Amino acid sequence: MVWYPVVLVICYIFGTINRIQNIFSPPIYEIVILHALFQSSQGIGNAIVYGTTPSVQEALGEMVYGKNSAQQNMIDEESNFEPAVELSQSETKY
Repeated sequence: MVWYPVVLVICYIFGTINRIQNIFSPPIYEIVILHALFQSSQGIGNAIVYGTTPSVQEALGEMVYGKNSAQQNMIDEESNFEPAVELSQSETKY
């Protein structure tokens, strides 16, 4: 939740600078371009922040793996078992 205001400030900073600058002089092309670029990128910024939340990550894991990520981690840990009998060097050669 902390990152949503950060995205908002980043996206609106150039628009605010552009409007204040336009009060005192004609528009500066570079600031207008930055204003348009960052103002239109607020949606993708919010989507990235939303996509990185734990609940969305878990839901995506369920959609991809068909089970929740906690179950997947447990299965992964169980599949990495050590063999009951260790082979000596002489037994592994062909």
